Amino acid sequence: MRIAPLFSFPAAAMAVLLWLSGCASTAEDALPEPSMQTEEIHNEGEPGSAQVRRLDLVALVTAINHDTREVTLKNDVGESTTLTVGPMVENLDQVEKGDKVHVVFYEQMVVYARPPGSGADLGSALLMESAEKGQKPAGVIAEVDEIVAVVTAVDLEKHTATLRFPDGSEEPFAVWPDVELKEEHVGVEVVIQMTSAVGVKVDKI
Repeated sequence: MRIAPLFSFPAAAMAVLLWLSGCASTAEDALPEPSMQTEEIHNEGEPGSAQVRRLDLVALVTAINHDTREVTLKNDVGESTTLTVGPMVENLDQVEKGDKVHVVFYEQMVVYARPPGSGADLGSALLMESAEKGQKPAGVIAEVDEIVAVVTAVDLEKHTATLRFPDGSEEPFAVWPDVELKEEHVGVEVVIQMTSAVGVKVDKI
């Protein structure tokens, strides 16, 4: 079992992501070029780290059907696609042709160690937040997954630790060079928390 990489979106979401992240157009009315931010945080001497990625996109609403909740969007290179907007965007009636849609893809992976049996598993959780009725549509949907692995072996020479995952599979991982690795670390739990979020906000042109 491998730890899921950042931006491990389902196929449909990935297709939309690729459609929205084309090269910037030179047209006078071009939409802003997508922007990517990446950050990795690690406290020296402490096991674990946090990795965060954020991708900001802007698309133009060229058609909308409020009954079917279908919205046609055009990206910064003039390509169009039609999406069905879910119930999380409650104020779709506020959206009109010509509105700009701001889409944010966000993913964070946090890895840390803890003594065995010191915490309950989170498992999976789905979080949704949307605009109040009458406000301009905005919605955020986030999925949180937690995996708890156990250190079954350490290799002091290679500076690696072998983790056993809930499905029974095992795999060695490199440990940060500044983190002291000991035989006593066998049995320690390694928690991998992954948060994936997509935010949608509609702004008037």
